[in-house]
Amino acid sequence: MMRQLQIEFPDEHMQKYWIDNNVEMSKAEYDHHLLGMYNSSYKQRGWHYTRKYKNPEQYPIEKHWIWCDD
Repeated sequence: MMRQLQIEFPDEHMQKYWIDNNVEMSKAEYDHHLLGMYNSSYKQRGWHYTRKYKNPEQYPIEKHWIWCDD
């Protein structure tokens, strides 16, 4: 039996967010993002893949790359 998931978006912004955040990555790209999230979580020196805005109520959550020397 096959099942189909149907997602309805309330506006274009949400649809763009879904498309931008559900991309297929190669293993190298995936490892790069994982390392960036690790650096961000443990506050290590290097590229961090972290939240663009600090407001906890901000949705959808946008992320970006920043360099940290900490």
